Amino acid sequence: MDKDELSKFCGVLKVDMTQSSIVQIMKLLSDLEDLDVFGIDMEVDQLMGEERLLQALHAAKKVESDLAEAGKSKEKPTKPAATAPWYWALQLEQGSSEKLLQAWEGSEDYVTASASGIESKSEHHVTMLYLGGGKDEEVAARNPRLSGPQQVATLKEEFKQRQGEALSLEVPRIVWEDGRVAAAAVVLPDQLRQLCANDFPHITIGLAPRVNAVVSNELLARRAATDDLQTGLQAWLRQLSLQQYGPQLARWCQQMGAATPDELAEFAVDAAQAVEADQESQERVAQVLQKAVQRPIHELMFDSPLQLTALLQGVGRGQ
Repeated sequence: MDKDELSKFCGVLKVDMTQSSIVQIMKLLSDLEDLDVFGIDMEVDQLMGEERLLQALHAAKKVESDLAEAGKSKEKPTKPAATAPWYWALQLEQGSSEKLLQAWEGSEDYVTASASGIESKSEHHVTMLYLGGGKDEEVAARNPRLSGPQQVATLKEEFKQRQGEALSLEVPRIVWEDGRVAAAAVVLPDQLRQLCANDFPHITIGLAPRVNAVVSNELLARRAATDDLQTGLQAWLRQLSLQQYGPQLARWCQQMGAATPDELAEFAVDAAQAVEADQESQERVAQVLQKAVQRPIHELMFDSPLQLTALLQGVGRGQ
């Protein structure tokens, strides 16, 4: 296409085919947002979470596979097998769920959080292992706490054997972010903690409209990185899909004296220049770091941790 033809478009986007599909999609969404082609109600940040993009990628691959199979055979489809759990979780018992809500909604933090747009959820659970329809290899790849596909298979089998078991947990505090999300940090008994693939076990107790619960992971990762940037940086970057820059950014923070995510974001342009060579990539990295700390985070500490009980359950897709 010549310059005259290109000028008729609102923009020209480049795709680096050497990058993974997830990184490509994130870059395209970011570029499209910069071109202002989305409506004002579109929450682009919520589309760019790794978990949501993996779900979308899995759905697209399934449609492709179904179309391919439909083209191969016109045979009458057989009854589908029972659906495997979409994720394994600790579902709070009703009494514990009410106890958690009462502690949250009776606080001054709740009044402020509610005014910022956060609405309480009525269903509460701790995700132990998110599968999302993926194979064991894929699940292991996106969960650094797991040693590999074999551990994923082992966890699924153990959860299956223990389904319905009542278990205890503690909630020492609730962390929330203005106009976005509120999450209860969860402390699990040691043996149970070893079974949880999540870096930061939690219960999402409140969300603003059009915000996905997966942002709780990002919130708690940011909170941990604020406590100790060197130990918490990699987990936070993973939630931002910038994990490939972890070692470089850790060295840069040490050299420059950045001790919190906010300080890293304050000098995001310099940090991006230290980890990327081309200007386009530098701008993308800087933009992600800056957006990630735009909203302040708050913490409600309880005098004594809430003692709660939950049932181990496999949850189907859409439940």
